[in-house]
Amino acid sequence: MPLIQYFTHFCLLSRKEDCPISLSESRMLGELVTRRTLSRRGATFSRIPNIFYLLGVLWMLGLMACSQTSAEEKAHSVLFEKIFLDTGTTFRGVNLGDSLIVAEQKEANSPKHRDLWGLAYEYQVSSEQRFKIEYYIDNLKTGKETNRIISIIGNIFIENEIETAKLYNEIVRYFQRKYGPPIGKHGAYIWENKVNNIEIRLTLYEESRGLSVNFIDLTPL
Repeated sequence: MPLIQYFTHFCLLSRKEDCPISLSESRMLGELVTRRTLSRRGATFSRIPNIFYLLGVLWMLGLMACSQTSAEEKAHSVLFEKIFLDTGTTFRGVNLGDSLIVAEQKEANSPKHRDLWGLAYEYQVSSEQRFKIEYYIDNLKTGKETNRIISIIGNIFIENEIETAKLYNEIVRYFQRKYGPPIGKHGAYIWENKVNNIEIRLTLYEESRGLSVNFIDLTPL
């Protein structure tokens, strides 16, 4: 309460002859101070919607920026898409532990090689880019014809060091988002996912003319 209101309130409670202003004047003064106080509070409250509007705009801008960053992170190069095909599975639409039949259904070409260890496919992207995909099964280890995939290896050959580095870094960022930080060093990273019993090894060739990615099933046989 402002000082003038205390003064008016004191006069109203005191004897009339002790108050320097009349009772009616004190009431008028009190009403005037009250109106001004309410007017100031109203002005303050009137600014509150503007504050909430500003906060809402800032929140929307932040959300849009995060969405744009997320979209940029999820965008992949054409070569990455051709190699991985599907980022919702372990690799190329196939999960470790799947039957070999799943891999045959997902691959567009006929296998280049087939034996007791599994299947191998080859793809030519361009004159400077090609890759080989190998699926290994556990038949020889278990002695049973389960045809269960326990390892998938992708060997990518690129006759250009710059393009190799771009793809390698792109794969590193993708694995980091999916599996977290790796161990090892640049050129020989390893990711371990103990929840799904998966180990991923990403290796850069010595002359930086290609790389390999190896998905290994750590589930006990």
